[in-house]
Amino acid sequence: MINVAKLEEMEARLPAYPSLYGICILRHGQLLYERYFHGCTAETLMDLRSATKSFTSAVLGTVHPVQQNVQNSLLDGLKGWHSERSYDLEDLLKGREDGSLKRTMTLHHALSMTSGFQWEVGRKFGEKHIGGLHHSEDWLRFILEQSMHGELRGHFQYCSLDSHLLSIYLSDTTGKSMALLAEERLFHPLGIQRYTWEADPQGHTQGHVGLSMAIRDVAKLGQLYLNLGMWKGSRLLGESWIRQSWTAHSAEVTEHGRYGYQWWNQIIQGTMVHFALGHGGQYLFVVPSKNLVVVMTSNPKVSRWKNPKHLLASFILPAVQHSE
Repeated sequence: MINVAKLEEMEARLPAYPSLYGICILRHGQLLYERYFHGCTAETLMDLRSATKSFTSAVLGTVHPVQQNVQNSLLDGLKGWHSERSYDLEDLLKGREDGSLKRTMTLHHALSMTSGFQWEVGRKFGEKHIGGLHHSEDWLRFILEQSMHGELRGHFQYCSLDSHLLSIYLSDTTGKSMALLAEERLFHPLGIQRYTWEADPQGHTQGHVGLSMAIRDVAKLGQLYLNLGMWKGSRLLGESWIRQSWTAHSAEVTEHGRYGYQWWNQIIQGTMVHFALGHGGQYLFVVPSKNLVVVMTSNPKVSRWKNPKHLLASFILPAVQHSE
């Protein structure tokens, strides 16, 4: 049974979250609750911001399902550069003190954001120099020109550079953009037909942001992970990949939990919750012990907002706390 009174109590509080665009709750794969605000509907493509990162991880998991592959050198995968890349990566690294460190960066480091880039980030993960990336003519060149330090390697540092490197790696090693791989391996099987995913100037799908999608379709990725990679009798993702994505690979970050492979993992109200997080209040929550998937989307252009994550802790989890 669901504690309907708790959900009604939550609904009464929703006006206190002025940036909230929509909320969708699935239990046992069935739509339990859905509301939209500010002119948004079930058809609205929501800008997921950094929640995009969890989709990037999922696409990589369809290409590299075997756990040991994450120890592959990331830059080795970029040496077969596209024809439009007019420079040799070795030329960029030659003479740099951090050249050897960058050569030993693995997929695991990028996935877990433990690569060692020196990257300035605020308390809410605002990235001071992300505009420099977005305004550069060559994003890969910009990334490889950023400093990397050995003492930072292995320690979590929120860094969108890592996420975009994963996309470049995918396109270089497969010859297909990450968006096309997502279409073939995830979106088409999941029945996701309407979305947009922006690319960098070289045509690489943005690995850290840029994905816009309807809330119900975002929930499909959550349900796929809840089902440990199975969808309507077909396996789209390996169970081991999902478990690695939900494994903490670094120390705890205050208010956010611990980072896996482009997924956050946190105990909330005594319950383990895995989630994708984007600026402004974009969330995809997966709660295996409660067979629960929750999507929240919000205005992505705000600088300050009331975090809708509190709705999960205060109302949604209590509503299913004692139900099967």
